[in-house]
Parts: sequence; C-alpha cells; structure tokens
Amino acid sequence: MKKLLCIILLLTAANTYANECQFTVRVAEYEPLYYQTSEGNWKGISVELTDVLMEQSGCRPIYRKYPWKRALVEIEKGRLDMILNLSFNEKRSQYIHYIGPMLDETIVLVAPKGSNDLINNLDDLKKIKGKIGILIGQFYGKDFLEKYNSDKEFAQKFRVLPRSENFINMYKKKHISAFFVDLEYFNLKVKQDTSYSVFSINPFTIYQNWIYFGFSKKTVEPKQLVRMQEAFVRAKEKGLFEEVIKRYRNH
Repeated sequence: MKKLLCIILLLTAANTYANECQFTVRVAEYEPLYYQTSEGNWKGISVELTDVLMEQSGCRPIYRKYPWKRALVEIEKGRLDMILNLSFNEKRSQYIHYIGPMLDETIVLVAPKGSNDLINNLDDLKKIKGKIGILIGQFYGKDFLEKYNSDKEFAQKFRVLPRSENFINMYKKKHISAFFVDLEYFNLKVKQDTSYSVFSINPFTIYQNWIYFGFSKKTVEPKQLVRMQEAFVRAKEKGLFEEVIKRYRNH
C-alpha cells in the first residue's frame, strides 16, 4: 500500500512539473521600464505589464538580465523565451512571435537648454555642433536607419554608446553635445538626477511607435503562443495593462 502511494505521489509530482508553464524573460537595468529592488525583485512598467500577461495565462516569468544584443541572440538560438519592448521588423519576425502592442515608445532628441538648433527633419541633425549620442542596438525608425546607412556625413554625426547612463559623462567630457533617449527614461532622470536639469527636449520627435512582447519561435510552441494571445486579449479587455501604464505615467 505504501509502495502504491509513493508511485501515485511521484506521478502527481511529475504531471505538475510537466504542466508548469514558465517563460524566461529578458530584463536589464533601465528604469522605469525595468529595475531590480534591493530585495532582488524585478519591477518597472515593462515588468509589471509582463506580470499581468503571465497572471492571465496562468504562467510564471523567470527574469534574466541580458544586454540587448545578447538577448536577441539568445532568443534566436532558443536559449531565452521572451523579450520585451520589441519594435517590429521583418528580420526579427523570422525567429520571434510578436504579441501586443504592450506599450508606445517615443525617442526624443535631448540637448542643452538654450540650444538654438532648429530641427525639422533628420537632415537638420547635421546642424548640431559636436556628436550626438545614440545607443547600440536601439531602433530609431526605418527612415533613420536608411539615412544612417546611406549618408556618410550623417552617420559621422553619431557616437554609439552601450548604455543610456553613459550620456551624461560623455556630455561632461564634451565627447557628445546631444543625445537620443527614451522619453520615459528622460522624464524619470530629470526627477532623480540634477545633472539632467541642464537639458531640454527638442520639439522634433526622432521616433514614435508601438513596441511588443516577443517570444522565441524555437522554444514557444503553438499551443503556448495561443495561450499567451488569449491572455493578452483578456488583460486588454479588463483594462489591466492600462492600469499599469497610468500608475507609472500619472505620478
């Protein structure tokens, strides 16, 4: 009898493990989209949107910290299940399923207050004295990418940096005179860091678009994808995503 009970318990545990739904999710230190608390928990607008999606699907996220370009490789190779804040492009769609949109993204040009450069289009960026800081791996729109690849004089205006945190130091050292940055990030930094008080946002918006949840085509099976799509619709209908967004943008 005891032997039979042990077998039943083992089978039950095996079935529970087999039915467990969990996804490895890429995160990074980039507040307010994602950041790690002193207790080691991941928070931020993108993390909380993911938590909503997972709760509605009955799945569990496992957050893992990766640089952006490394994360894309891990997704393509099938060593990572999910990536956030993903702009759509045809190349990535070959190895990534898109669900969303999860959030709108706005990239702005930030320059010292009092700058008199009148920017009405991408070509006008050449008027800015000094280099403009941009992030490695960041998508700034199809028009920017095409001009960057075809116009040598335009491409030479930019200095590519690994992290947004580098912008301030590079500006102080006079290696850049302006930079492109996510609007959410800049608004937060203005509140947190007095170094940002010398800057203002140029009226010309560099890029504005929807961003998505991305799932690896190698690790996420069709049934799992349908499960996440249905969870997204439920969360959207209940207004759960909007609750998270308002909580971050209205304080």
